[in-house]
Amino acid sequence: MKYSTQRLLRLKHLAFSVILMGTLITGNQSAWAACIGSYCDIDHNTYGSPAACDVACGSGGGGGTTPTTPSYSVIKKTDGTGSGTIEETTVPPDYAGQTARVKLTAVPDAMSRFVSWSNNFASECTGTMTEVIVTLNAIKTCIATFEAVPTPGFGCSLCASSNGILNFSNSAVTIGSFPISETGNADLIISKAVISGNNAADFTILSPTFPLTIPNGAAAQLVSIQCKIGNGGIHTATLELSTNDAEFPTVQYALNCDTTGISVGTSTVATAKYSSTPAVNQLIDLGKTTVGQPLTTTINVSEQGNAALAVSLNNWYSSTPNNFKVLSNLPLNIADGGAAQNVQVQCTPSTEGLQVAVLQLTTNDPSQTTASYTLTCSGTTQTTGQPSTNTPTDGTIISGTGTHKTPLANGYVNDPTSNTDQTATNLTIGTQGSVTGGILAGTITKQGVVANVTIATDAVLTGGKFSGFSTNNGTVQNTSISQYSQIQNGNYTGNITNQGTLINSIVAPTAQITNTNAVLQNPLLLPGSHVVGGKLTGTVIVLGTLEGVTFAADAKIITQVKDIPAEIFTQFNAQTLAFMPKTVLDQVTPAQFTQIPIAALHGLNADNMGGLSPEVLDSMTREQIQAFDVNEFKQMPEGWGGEVPHQF
Repeated sequence: MKYSTQRLLRLKHLAFSVILMGTLITGNQSAWAACIGSYCDIDHNTYGSPAACDVACGSGGGGGTTPTTPSYSVIKKTDGTGSGTIEETTVPPDYAGQTARVKLTAVPDAMSRFVSWSNNFASECTGTMTEVIVTLNAIKTCIATFEAVPTPGFGCSLCASSNGILNFSNSAVTIGSFPISETGNADLIISKAVISGNNAADFTILSPTFPLTIPNGAAAQLVSIQCKIGNGGIHTATLELSTNDAEFPTVQYALNCDTTGISVGTSTVATAKYSSTPAVNQLIDLGKTTVGQPLTTTINVSEQGNAALAVSLNNWYSSTPNNFKVLSNLPLNIADGGAAQNVQVQCTPSTEGLQVAVLQLTTNDPSQTTASYTLTCSGTTQTTGQPSTNTPTDGTIISGTGTHKTPLANGYVNDPTSNTDQTATNLTIGTQGSVTGGILAGTITKQGVVANVTIATDAVLTGGKFSGFSTNNGTVQNTSISQYSQIQNGNYTGNITNQGTLINSIVAPTAQITNTNAVLQNPLLLPGSHVVGGKLTGTVIVLGTLEGVTFAADAKIITQVKDIPAEIFTQFNAQTLAFMPKTVLDQVTPAQFTQIPIAALHGLNADNMGGLSPEVLDSMTREQIQAFDVNEFKQMPEGWGGEVPHQF
């Protein structure tokens, strides 16, 4: 007997079904043969056969075991940072003999969103549509991926403890403060802060400036409000904050200021003033101790103004924050004219070597809203006080923790050193050494730490680690930036390990910045540069390579030289132009070029000078041309990029 191709395929399918189900056909073979070419679904409904086939396909009789189509199912799984469920419903057949199908629907939970389908032997489970249709012709696995929706959260200790009421002390002029924080998993934006009510004019927001953004994971911000009453009485108002927290889009605080019985007439505005010993931005070296043994010291805080002083802890900025702690209870309040109070701090080194941290306090002094101190201590297995073994045999040895009144130059720093208001030139900083404050010039080679410094124009700093808050007007290479630290401006080359924040950085060709939970704000990535990981915010100029980075929601990405804002060129120095390849310089416009500082033009060299366009050359002033490096210019080949400018 000959069979058509279609019939052979059906026979093969039926035989496969019998094998899968472990069915052995016995009894009335003729009844079964009559059903060849028919289809029985999983509910024993028959298609394409006479009624006689009902017996063979599942209505009983026939003298044999029921031959049925195998029943398959879909294994449903979820994945990703978010959560959700997969709902399954049966899809009716479109035609007789169609294999059973089901519809899968991905349903994200609150604060999650569906991303895409993936599968294991289920080609239907692909794409980004929430619904897919799966044919039940094999065992299949469908995976729905959900991701957590970044959601800001508004947090405020005052809300929980005082029902949103800010009470001012009984004084003619005073300041009230409360912290707000980001408690979700995205940047919190306070878009507006408005004071309203009958006595709104009596209240002023001193800090911070609104609109305000608190990055995800950043420290809390202290809101300080001044109550200034011309005459005694009870004065009230309402402070309303507008946030991007969907649960708390607006938050209100009642402001109560009671100056009953007080008449201030024409008295001057009272303001708290923060003062401390040691002074703000000073280095505090706690000394050396064996690993695991604590060292303590105190910061004496006093109120030097004419209003109550409030001081709270903002944060520790350190690569080893667990080694440092504040032992005193914060926040502290010192009444106007009240006695000074001590803030006791402790360092417990967990490993050998220098430990560095920056303590930042928040105050209600409008002229000193934050007070920072750099603390160091050293862990050792030696007896405290033994001399350093890594001191060189020549050169000037710079030791001690006092403020140096004379410039430091050509020296080797082997102990924590305060350099407030001084310029340090051509230093080598040993593994146990650190320099806090002041200006670093010339060539700085370090194995230790620098904190709260300014790197001079044309200075080059190599190696070591940064802590605290610094400004880079030169070039930094092959270094690491501690967690919570921040450096503004400057050039970066070599291998940079960043755990903090770099602002307005210019990343040179061949440089690689590896970010760990770190931020690059307003970076300029030159061709050949490589940035791995981290979060990019602000105006991001990408001429190099990015790998595994994330962008802030408000980031502006620029990939063309002509689109770079002209004001960015004001940050250039000679090293910056030396790093600029010819392929970038030939795209610079005259408007951009005029913003480059005159002194920086000395950095143009024979390798890139010829990249200047005829338009830029023709727009140059005599002063700009005279700033070129003559020796570099002499090496330029003939036909150096355009017509000779008329100023020559």
